[in-house]
Amino acid sequence: MTTRRVLVVEDDPSIREMVALALEDAGYGVTSAPDGETAIALISKERPDVLLVDLRMPLMDGFEFMRRYASGGGRSPVIVLSAARDVDFARHELTAAAVIEKPFDLNDLIATVERIAGPAS
Repeated sequence: MTTRRVLVVEDDPSIREMVALALEDAGYGVTSAPDGETAIALISKERPDVLLVDLRMPLMDGFEFMRRYASGGGRSPVIVLSAARDVDFARHELTAAAVIEKPFDLNDLIATVERIAGPAS
């Protein structure tokens, strides 16, 4: 069985690193990006099984990233990380497989990734 791949798109370096390390410890292959533009460039090479995406980022916010990802044929589920409560995805004509509110528990995040992407390997 191949290792499941996760792309973490988060502008806060401490959160990005903490999430990446936790997912790697759980057995996932992790690639990370500090913004949506970098993530778009990585997707064709990395082909993630699931994406963890922050909504509030410089250069390209999470909503614009999700639009570009979907319009480019992206099919992997997106888990949104957000400090905002009650995000209105319908208004943006977008959907997310799950929303994890910041601050979050790493065990809950890993359980959500496993539920949506499957076990690490």
